[in-house]
Amino acid sequence: FSEALAGIVDAQLASCIREQNQDAETVTSVTRVDCNDRDNRVASLSGIEAFSDLVELRLAVTSLDVTPLAALLELETLEVTGAGSASGLQALEVLTSLTRLRLEDLGISNISFIDSLRRLESLELNRNRIEVLAALDSLTRLRHLSLWDNAVSDLGDLAGLLSLESIDLSENRVSRLDDLSSLSQLNWLNARDNRIRDLESIGDMPSLTYLNVRRNR
Repeated sequence: FSEALAGIVDAQLASCIREQNQDAETVTSVTRVDCNDRDNRVASLSGIEAFSDLVELRLAVTSLDVTPLAALLELETLEVTGAGSASGLQALEVLTSLTRLRLEDLGISNISFIDSLRRLESLELNRNRIEVLAALDSLTRLRHLSLWDNAVSDLGDLAGLLSLESIDLSENRVSRLDDLSSLSQLNWLNARDNRIRDLESIGDMPSLTYLNVRRNR
């Protein structure tokens, strides 16, 4: 454990691991790390590869390369909150054990790396630059999806995700909701601050119990 910890380049990340695993004797006993302090962001992930038994990882980061995370193949929960940009995101396509993924404010426009993450049940991609959702059409286990503050206009790729229960589409460019009428399990929908004019398709969503369509134009 001490040797692996010494390999962590970033002092904030090393401190999080040390403080949250004070009784750890081996690196394999470190399965959860929460370093999500936005006032003390992680600036490098170099060395995290040694902690390959991590199951849950939560990080607040500066603009950095996330490629080292690709070594953490046991991850089931990954949350990364950024500061506007990140590189190496394509490397995350190997993290196929993930059931929960949050990538916020990382400057993401291309989400093709998500196509392989078929076990995802919860996906949050808020505050990015996403326009196209084609990579999501294979995520048939997905129950919760959050995409607020992006540039999405076409929801057609969500029509086959029949397990979806909640969707946050606020602050996008959506003008129509009819592609969601096939989602019989959908009970929560936030579509505020979009471009929706016609709400007739809402009548085809029998499970819907919460709807926010304020400030559409």
